[in-house]
Amino acid sequence: MKTGDAVMFWDGVYAARPAATDPRPNVRLTETVTGLPPGDALDLGCGAGGDALWLAGQGWHVTAADISAVAVERLAALADAHGPGRSRDRRAARPTQLVPAR
Repeated sequence: MKTGDAVMFWDGVYAARPAATDPRPNVRLTETVTGLPPGDALDLGCGAGGDALWLAGQGWHVTAADISAVAVERLAALADAHGPGRSRDRRAARPTQLVPAR
């Protein structure tokens, strides 16, 4: 699958769904991370953002990325709606924006 096809596919998947208002984190993530001191986290393939929002709520500095601009825009809006202090460093970007071109 070409990158453009994947972008169109995932944008279509997220555009066809209602925006999540309270996405849940992965249970294994919460089990593994609970009790660790907050640090930096990179959530690749963040989707609706349950993991990123949960980590930010635990004090982690989270960078969330997804191939879908629809998912990224929705997560950014949801993170903003959670208000200041949710995370001191929230960024969302497509993975190609995180890796310098060769």
